[in-house]
Amino acid sequence: MLFDTLPNRAETLFGTQTEPINGVFVGKEDHLFSLLTKAGWERLDPLSANSLWRVLVAIIQGTPDHHTPGTPTFWNTRIDTYSFQKLTLIPSIKERHHLHVWKTSLITERGDSIWFGTAHFDKGIKLTSRIIVPTHAIDPAIDKERDDIKADLIKTGLIQRLDTFQVIEPTLGKNTVGDTFFTDGKAYIFFLR
Repeated sequence: MLFDTLPNRAETLFGTQTEPINGVFVGKEDHLFSLLTKAGWERLDPLSANSLWRVLVAIIQGTPDHHTPGTPTFWNTRIDTYSFQKLTLIPSIKERHHLHVWKTSLITERGDSIWFGTAHFDKGIKLTSRIIVPTHAIDPAIDKERDDIKADLIKTGLIQRLDTFQVIEPTLGKNTVGDTFFTDGKAYIFFLR
């Protein structure tokens, strides 16, 4: 089984388990980027002084930022390889669809990489005592976001095969910034063309 020897959840900087892996992508890096780009997703900038400044300006002005960094999230002690967003119809930094992706060391017999992901919907901006910069509050129904992403990606025609499997038992938990989430514990495996 895929998670017999690998962590099945994302984690905080301090190793506390958070959201379960709810998406697995099997394919080459350029295929992953093509898939997400065709589905309307944008790669986010890494966290830096410049990107934080843009976030503050966008919050004050109430405008979107197409490359707003996400709160750093870890898997197997490694920071996410990539983070992506898809903006909503509301032109604001306050809400977006959000996906963290980690490249694993696993490779298929065909030479395809295996990527793990966690997805959630950012529904507002908040300040917490845990992190000294503004962060997004998430919608607790993370399975809805997982299912919305599945529908988005299938429309691209770039999914060769789709499987579903149980990663963890149904769970109520907290994410990196302390927001509550609930999940049925399932994940989709996307085999990319």
